[in-house]
Amino acid sequence: MRVKAFAAAVKTGLRAGDLVGRIGGEEFAAVLPGADETEARTAAERVMQTFVELVGSSAQDGAHSSASAGLAVSPASEESIEALLVAADRALYEAKGEGGNKLRAATPAFA
Repeated sequence: MRVKAFAAAVKTGLRAGDLVGRIGGEEFAAVLPGADETEARTAAERVMQTFVELVGSSAQDGAHSSASAGLAVSPASEESIEALLVAADRALYEAKGEGGNKLRAATPAFA
């Protein structure tokens, strides 16, 4: 699957004003200004579904791919972008550690 195709498909599933970008390797980050946890979770689920649909249409025999997501939400921009990325990354690796195709949210205190 092409990274640009995935990024473009993800962008169509987000709101106007939301941002998505590749942050390294096969990892992407989305910034959803003003979104609460429910909205962020819904967006992440759409992104994961988009991945499944794209991979399903381009998978080669025997290939296995999964999509995992970690999310972090900060009310009223109380946390720095860096703190949110670290929290989301921790949640992502928790999801990956559970076998992939999972969505995990960071704890409110970003523990």
